[in-house]
Amino acid sequence: MGLLSGFTMMRNASKLYSPAVESVRSALPLVDEFVVALGRGDPDDDTEERLRAVRDPKMRIIERTWDPRHFRDGAVFAREAGYALGQCKSTWCLYLPADEVLHEQDLFTIREHCRRYRYDFRVEGFLFDYLNFWGDYDHHLDSHGIRRREIRIVRNGIGVFPCLDGASFRKAPNAKLRVIRLPARIYHYGYVRPPALMAIARHVQEAIRAGRDVSIAEASVRAPPAYEYGPLGALPRFGGTHPPVMRGLIQRFDWSDRLDYGKRTFAHLVRHDHERLGCRALSWFERRFTGNRDLMRWSNYKLISPRPPRSAGLGQVVPVPLGGAPPTREGPCGGVPSRAPRSSLGDPSANPGR
Repeated sequence: MGLLSGFTMMRNASKLYSPAVESVRSALPLVDEFVVALGRGDPDDDTEERLRAVRDPKMRIIERTWDPRHFRDGAVFAREAGYALGQCKSTWCLYLPADEVLHEQDLFTIREHCRRYRYDFRVEGFLFDYLNFWGDYDHHLDSHGIRRREIRIVRNGIGVFPCLDGASFRKAPNAKLRVIRLPARIYHYGYVRPPALMAIARHVQEAIRAGRDVSIAEASVRAPPAYEYGPLGALPRFGGTHPPVMRGLIQRFDWSDRLDYGKRTFAHLVRHDHERLGCRALSWFERRFTGNRDLMRWSNYKLISPRPPRSAGLGQVVPVPLGGAPPTREGPCGGVPSRAPRSSLGDPSANPGR
């Protein structure tokens, strides 16, 4: 049995501008296998061709047909994720949705923790912190109510199943998992799409949750002409590096002229939760006093204390080997800066208050 399997589910990922191939590629150096439950989508969607072009023997693509009887409330997402989980053969299983990406600087830490706790059966999963990007690759949400952490690795063979439309996990019959918080992050790009495609993606998701199946062509007619991201100037700027696999998408970023880099929320017809005064006040309090732990928020896990690593005496920690020295914080390829050259991404400062 391997140490760590990866799994995901997706449909029409390319047409909806999801970084699906980048997501899978970010995990391949880490896992022993990667299972993709690929739903049959629109005939002109090229997700399968792009995945197969990666040509990695670890990846196993299984074609699936989504059953409309399970669409309502997004149950089909949990059903498809559960199918992919059932195909995994390793001790631990990493769930990486098509809009979530790992940074190579975290891979050593993730695998080292999987090895350390492989036979510690009190640990049933691992919790990751989240970076939720919004509108472009330079801004992210850090507000009350946003997903700040979630279970993304679960122990295999103990009855774990996806819940909450596939967003999290529980153990049969319906118990919360005992998890350890990992010092690693998920880079979430679900809200970084051209405004028109973001509106289409939202319409498709809402239709599925309402029990209806729609093609991308149909959604493009019925969806609003563009998604309203609101003023990005009021959001925190990201000063770190993106996963190297995201380099191509970041360089192709070309919709800065359709975003508002000002701070005036009243200039927009749509006001998101993170823009409302009450949410902003709660967010400030949580950042200042709770370490970004949401107040009054239900959690789907039981957080337990990590076991200290093996010691060699005199306070020296013996890391579990990965087959080589751990990478530096920049990673062997270096990170991708949050902003590509302005000739590629455009200059937000040239569009103040748009």
